[in-house]
Amino acid sequence: MVNPGAGVKAGLDGAIQRITVNGDIWDRLMARAIWSHGVRRYRGPPCDETSECLNEGVCIPQLNVPLCRCPLYFWGSKCEK
Repeated sequence: MVNPGAGVKAGLDGAIQRITVNGDIWDRLMARAIWSHGVRRYRGPPCDETSECLNEGVCIPQLNVPLCRCPLYFWGSKCEK
């Protein structure tokens, strides 16, 4: 929820990778955002069809670079090993 005094008149149509509040980085953004209306995992560059992670890995966009978060027992740039 955005403070009404902030002057924001419309919702965000975009992507957020990192939030820092008073110097503290908020981690687990997706887990926290799941409870919010209309929030879903970003799909698009750099996490598109060309950068799909294997073995149920999850693509995490790191600015313009795709990074695969691999499940247990898998590793490699695309969780292929």
